[in-house]
Amino acid sequence: MEIENPPLEIQLAKLQAGTYYWTVKARTFDDLDITAESPHSFTITPIPPLEAVSFMQPADGSIFDADYLKNNDSIPFSWSSVKGADKYKFTIKDRNGKICFEELTANLSYILKDFSILDKEKFTWTVEAQSFVDGNVLFQGGIPVISGFTIQLPDLNKPKIKLNGVLYGK
Repeated sequence: MEIENPPLEIQLAKLQAGTYYWTVKARTFDDLDITAESPHSFTITPIPPLEAVSFMQPADGSIFDADYLKNNDSIPFSWSSVKGADKYKFTIKDRNGKICFEELTANLSYILKDFSILDKEKFTWTVEAQSFVDGNVLFQGGIPVISGFTIQLPDLNKPKIKLNGVLYGK
């Protein structure tokens, strides 16, 4: 970047981690070169990640079977708060790592009511604490924590179809 006739101070927005070099090129009114002899530099170090959340519910390895799903209309997930975080990225993935559900929330819990995104298999759920500036610009990520659960349903029997005889009333 080169700025001609800059003000005395220049603010640069949202620089990434790295080393930056700057110099001043200048000439006097009578065309004498008074450019700096060598560039100056400054370094922006990476922002360390936020701490990991602690899972509270459901415990790693939880199994949700037919009885649970018959008697409950949701699966509640919850985790502890992390200092400095204002949002949490909550993700559910299937056994192949495909994202089934993802939401960014300011809450310390999520209640899953849509069972249609789940199948009979093992899933992982992840929560990552995050900090944002200006409402929607990620400033600091966290250490994602992964836990697992299983949806365990019985195998369905193939329906028996009567192929002979009277199928309809007379």
